[in-house]
Amino acid sequence: MKHRIHSLGLPHTATHKGYSTCAFTQKVLKGGEMFHNLGHEVIHYGNEASETACSEHVSVTTMDDLKKAYGDKDFTKEFYTFDRTDHAYQTYRENAVSAIRDRLQENDIILPWFGTGMLDVINDLALDQLPFNVFVVEPGVGYPQTFADYKIYESYCRMHADTFAWSTAHDIYNDLTKAGHTFGPEFHWKRQHYSVPPWNDTVIPNYFDPADFDFRADHDGYYMFIGRIIPVKGLELAMRLADKMGKKLIVAGQGDFVKNLGFEPWECVEFIGSVGVEERRIWMAGAELGIIASWYPEPFAGTHIEFLLSGTPIVTTDWGVFPETVPHGIVGFRCRTFNYFVAAARNIHEIQPAICRQYAENNFGLDRVSLMYQEYFDNIVRISESPESFWAIADKPADLDMLRRPYPLELTKERVEATRKVNMIQLQQEQAIADAVELQIQGLLANAENPTVTSDQIMKSVRNTIRSFQ
Repeated sequence: MKHRIHSLGLPHTATHKGYSTCAFTQKVLKGGEMFHNLGHEVIHYGNEASETACSEHVSVTTMDDLKKAYGDKDFTKEFYTFDRTDHAYQTYRENAVSAIRDRLQENDIILPWFGTGMLDVINDLALDQLPFNVFVVEPGVGYPQTFADYKIYESYCRMHADTFAWSTAHDIYNDLTKAGHTFGPEFHWKRQHYSVPPWNDTVIPNYFDPADFDFRADHDGYYMFIGRIIPVKGLELAMRLADKMGKKLIVAGQGDFVKNLGFEPWECVEFIGSVGVEERRIWMAGAELGIIASWYPEPFAGTHIEFLLSGTPIVTTDWGVFPETVPHGIVGFRCRTFNYFVAAARNIHEIQPAICRQYAENNFGLDRVSLMYQEYFDNIVRISESPESFWAIADKPADLDMLRRPYPLELTKERVEATRKVNMIQLQQEQAIADAVELQIQGLLANAENPTVTSDQIMKSVRNTIRSFQ
């Protein structure tokens, strides 16, 4: 099934690879590529400097808007600073709302990639007042405070955290209400009880373009850490591990050691700052070991898949997303204490680089994940068309392969091509109908004795034209 997708870029960046330090921007970029390659109609709303695969790009902010809001701040070195009330966000909001309204059609899908950062835009659209159905889907949720009826989480870890958090909030809300406390309308979400997770929610992992990474079976002997220079990312553990093993540790990322960690880089560290796509490609492929030692439950942590696509084994903590994505002893090791990290580093030679690449490409490559999005979009549209909702049986059976892992790369490529062909045929049929309707309307206007042709005449001609294609 071909879909019309409205992709909302981030107001404080432009959608292109240059903003590689912003994971959300990269989701917009790669997501647009996935959907466009499958033959969907993708309308992207973003900055004028955006470079992304789409059917139509709508510029809603300029580079001057970003400069006015953020000055000349170098976000490759410093963390992003933005606010929903700043100039870039307000300009985006005003221009995007009118542009989206002009283009919305029945069963369109709106993707607010930045979650509640796009809530003002969604609210201003007043979708409940439309005479047709539109789906707002939060894709790639790895953050708290969701709002949409349809949510795609990056991991089961993040989905389950939300489920229990919202259920607990509901109970607390009820207890406080009974005790006489009152709450404003901003607390409406706490009235929902998620003892049963919402059926419209699902989990689809983050996705990566294998072409962005070079595979190497041999490595240059150093360890690597890539991420924000903050304590909870586990940088101190990475340094201790490299020091214990007598290895150089390449550290890449935004931030300042002294300002954010309180100490200078250790002697074993070579700090290279933020890296672009090409630099990252080289450094990750040359690493003997990738260290992802976050001290909190990561919703996804895309760098661990990027290391695997480079053929680089990994060590991670044993919570968050990693139990879902890191088969222990196959592509690396999950560790609970520093003793485990040392043991893992000593046995990292057991991990085969080719297996790392194959596993990552088969399960997290753009082609594979695009099929999971296709199935989800197809399902929510088909089910919504039936008054039976959850109990409805769609005209096409559900695809049970959506959750299969690992999944053969050859089968992925075969199914992507078949899906793309089906979607392109539908797109061509829609274009043929549109062209025929336009010709009919032009004929009516040209041959009308009265230049003001009634809307009934036009609509009758449109219906007859569409019927001829069915």
